Amino acid sequence: MEWVSQCHQYLPNAFYNPGASPSLAGAKAKLRLGSASNNKVDGDAPAVSDNGNYIVDLYFERPLKDVQAAALELDQTIGVVEHGFFVGMASVVIVAGKQGVFVEDKEKPKYACIKTKSWLKWSC
Repeated sequence: MEWVSQCHQYLPNAFYNPGASPSLAGAKAKLRLGSASNNKVDGDAPAVSDNGNYIVDLYFERPLKDVQAAALELDQTIGVVEHGFFVGMASVVIVAGKQGVFVEDKEKPKYACIKTKSWLKWSC
């Protein structure tokens, strides 16, 4: 997400109050260092967007239960300029990860339930 650089001191505490942002509980925010174009630390200075804001990566321990609520909570968080939850904007999503790639279609969802032990097995 993009974070106003003048608010970077607030970042360590922004997501550690589960009552303030219940949908984001357990999220770990980390200031990206180096290039803004990749997720690897390749420098000592904060990664900066084209608008001069810091890039902050959020890490989640488990899948979000309510992405729409999480997006709203990020929108209401002081310092957040933009985030990568494009809720309601796409009809198809391609998800890639260590376990593989899958396509989720809004009209015919296959993987809208919670992931179980195996990547391709889901339970509702």
